Amino acid sequence: MDLGTIEDKIQTGAYTNIDVFTADVRRVWNNAFTYNSPSSTIYEMAVSMQRNFNKLLLEEGLTVAQTAPPI
Repeated sequence: MDLGTIEDKIQTGAYTNIDVFTADVRRVWNNAFTYNSPSSTIYEMAVSMQRNFNKLLLEEGLTVAQTAPPI
């Protein structure tokens, strides 16, 4: 899963509910954590984007899964 695919799915109306969307977004972060070193720019950007995504979900009154990047 990648952000481009998520954007395509949004544009085509492929998401049927918020849970499917958030699962795909979380999959992007988890892939970044799994396949990149914690000191890499990609990993650090994924941590930052995950924080911002969770903040936006909370602002909308949605549940945030407490998944942390691996150490």
